[in-house]
Amino acid sequence: MRQAVIENRKAFARGLQDQSLTVAPLCLNPLMARIAQGSGFTCGYLSGGALGFELAISEALLSISEVSSYARQITSRSNISLIVDVGVGFGDAVHAWRTCRDIEATGAVALEIEDQVSPKRVHHHKGVEHLVSQSEMEEKIRETVGARDDPNFTVIARTSAIANESVDSAIKRAEAYTEAGADVILLSPRSEEEIRILGRSI
Repeated sequence: MRQAVIENRKAFARGLQDQSLTVAPLCLNPLMARIAQGSGFTCGYLSGGALGFELAISEALLSISEVSSYARQITSRSNISLIVDVGVGFGDAVHAWRTCRDIEATGAVALEIEDQVSPKRVHHHKGVEHLVSQSEMEEKIRETVGARDDPNFTVIARTSAIANESVDSAIKRAEAYTEAGADVILLSPRSEEEIRILGRSI
């Protein structure tokens, strides 16, 4: 593994521990990553939604090989700390294990996995999202965390529970996903009040 990748992962993990602000602009290809680096950014984000639009197929129809290929192209032609959105992990817990291995091998610093059903539904582009049970997502997180070779490779667990269930459900899921081993929880609050509630509760 390139030394730059190891250092990127350590620096990214330290930034999370320090609770410093991490800004990660969209990077769909090596050129975008190089532009982001040249503009002073140290992190980039390979979005599943944006990549689906880029390929004119939607995120729901992306394959793990496509996402891995784009991630590898970006990390091989830049030193950006790349966060990769793997959607629902391309299947159940076993598939999530394989996804983690593949994405870690690209040189990315982190992956983001969400608690929607698999296969992912195209409806999510219209704001209609179908969630798996909390226990099923916990199992996927445990398998993802257990699959990584580098303990500095960050696992981000995303929940869509605020919009599709309730804030209380999102809090319960966040606590459970943390117990399952996720390093970071991604929530999508819709108001300052929800941000305050989450801040007091988690």
